[in-house]
Amino acid sequence: TGITSLGTQAADFKVGDGYGLVVGHTGALAIGGHTPELQVIGSAADGNYGDSRISMQMFKANGFGARLHFGKSRSGTLGTMTRVEDDDEIGVIVFNPADGTDMTSEAARIGAYIDGAPDGNDTPGRLVFATTAGGAADATERLRIDSTGQVFIGGTANDNITVGLTIDQGANDDNIFTLRSSSRIAHGLTSMGFVNMDTADYFTIRKGSGA
Repeated sequence: TGITSLGTQAADFKVGDGYGLVVGHTGALAIGGHTPELQVIGSAADGNYGDSRISMQMFKANGFGARLHFGKSRSGTLGTMTRVEDDDEIGVIVFNPADGTDMTSEAARIGAYIDGAPDGNDTPGRLVFATTAGGAADATERLRIDSTGQVFIGGTANDNITVGLTIDQGANDDNIFTLRSSSRIAHGLTSMGFVNMDTADYFTIRKGSGA
């Protein structure tokens, strides 16, 4: 069966190499062009979200909560910690909807990557958010937070900014930044420029009062 007991309790077991574990169904299903070894497959039997939810809960009198860990080594031998390299993928969350044919196409993904030269106890990383455009099946990077804390939207380069936000416009875009009132009432711009709201401020935009 591929299942081996690891202790006296029923929940202590392992699934052998070459086998998989499927919860909620009689067989494994493909997703993202692959058949994962661990699957939770459900239906709408339990409310709108069905019985395919995964929960991790921590009960302890401290400030720590449950964690989900993604690991990556460049060794093909289990347990061997070969150092990763710049741009290596560490872990990715991929969203694959059914498109009438299969669940291979992506709608979006969130990925973590090495962002620099790693060394012992030194693992610079970046976080990338990607979405899929209409007419496409693969997600494209839209936003990244790099290892220095810089944020990039629509691009990956800046004008030598050390820490900050870079937004790359489309060729035909005029507005690059818009502030809009949630009240949907027309507002005027009452002040702009070198307005010191705080001693560290050097540029402030203030919204005018509503009509």
